[in-house]
Amino acid sequence: MKQDRENQPLLFVSTTLLSLLGSGLGVLAFGFVALVFEPSKNWIISVTNSTSMDHFTPVYFVLLMAVSLLSLIGVIKIRKWQKAGFFFYLGAQLALLFMPVLWLGWSAFSVINLIFTSLFLLIYLSFYKHMS
Repeated sequence: MKQDRENQPLLFVSTTLLSLLGSGLGVLAFGFVALVFEPSKNWIISVTNSTSMDHFTPVYFVLLMAVSLLSLIGVIKIRKWQKAGFFFYLGAQLALLFMPVLWLGWSAFSVINLIFTSLFLLIYLSFYKHMS
């Protein structure tokens, strides 16, 4: 059953808006850092638990930007009540969760990211049966 804009559940609308915001900002931020990588190094060290930029490269941020774009596409599809969007979003969020671990090591694992990813996936999963 396709939902009209007028009767979409508030939880669904709120979650998709937050996902759109997060994914969209991720695309912009990761893209910006990849473009101005050298000047960004000190800022990255100041906001992360990393003390060295040895493992960071512009390619890393381009990959994160691409995965954030995939997440954004997934959320747009979810907002249109398309089941494929859930799988785009799921794959992108799992990549965003584990790519830093693979690239930088287990110290890069984010429990906060895991909590929000799990919560949003559970919410989307609860609306999955209404998607086409």
